[in-house]
Amino acid sequence: MTDGSIFARPGIVAGVDGSPGSVEALRWAWHTAAMHRRSVTAVLAWTADGQPRTVHRQAYVTDRDGLTATAAAVLDSAVARLPACQPPPAVVRRVVHEPAVIALLAASKHAPMLVVGSCDHGLLHCSPRGSVGQAVVQHGAVPAVVVRGRGFGVPGDRRPVAVGVDGSPSSLAALAWAARAATYRDVPLRVIHALEVASTPYPEFLASSGRALVDQANDVLDDALAKGLRDVSPRLCVSSEVVVDSAARALLLESTTSQLLVTGARGHGGFAELLLGSVSDQCVRYALCPVAVIRPPYS
Repeated sequence: MTDGSIFARPGIVAGVDGSPGSVEALRWAWHTAAMHRRSVTAVLAWTADGQPRTVHRQAYVTDRDGLTATAAAVLDSAVARLPACQPPPAVVRRVVHEPAVIALLAASKHAPMLVVGSCDHGLLHCSPRGSVGQAVVQHGAVPAVVVRGRGFGVPGDRRPVAVGVDGSPSSLAALAWAARAATYRDVPLRVIHALEVASTPYPEFLASSGRALVDQANDVLDDALAKGLRDVSPRLCVSSEVVVDSAARALLLESTTSQLLVTGARGHGGFAELLLGSVSDQCVRYALCPVAVIRPPYS
């Protein structure tokens, strides 16, 4: 029996549509909720225009009552596939007849985070305007996690949490959030600052200015660490590096060896205006691990 006070706080919201990717996203939210001693609110949103496809394919009766019952059954099946966990987080099931983006943003208004699957895994269909994952990253008011890949964030995963910083308030919030995530998982934190050096037809200019640029980048990184890790646990292992590369490439490379990649919603310099078509969007689309996009303040 669980202590009711533990799960009285707002739960982590996970978007579900019955696809394998959505089940993986729900599993990631489940393990994270257990670490944070929170509940999970699993949301399945359906519309009459054929979304999600899993619900419409399985429905025997396609009127509103029939689709609602099928959606509830799809959601129950996803929850039933969650692994054993002690103590198991409480799960609140919510079936909503409205577009997925609207339903998820409304459900997560007071949540600590919103978790969805990636478009390429089938979760929360893509449209000409982009995926639901991209939409909640762009418009959500809470940290949004897009789960890519399988087996990430489960107990025993020793890969680090990686975060990109540029000294902006948003990236400092991302750094603090990433440090908290790494501490809960008891894994190292890796902090990256990208230094993109523009090409020049004058190599002698690059040689003379390169050292100054690297020194300046190290100053930005050191300042970010001092500000963003003020309340970090002394047992957290932190490594940091200035990477001479574009921000997107630097972070995507980190995703190959990390269990979670964290970015700020907006920044400056290499992480400027992290919206669709920019760094956070590239990470959401192409990273090889789950991606968290953080907006300050976070809970």
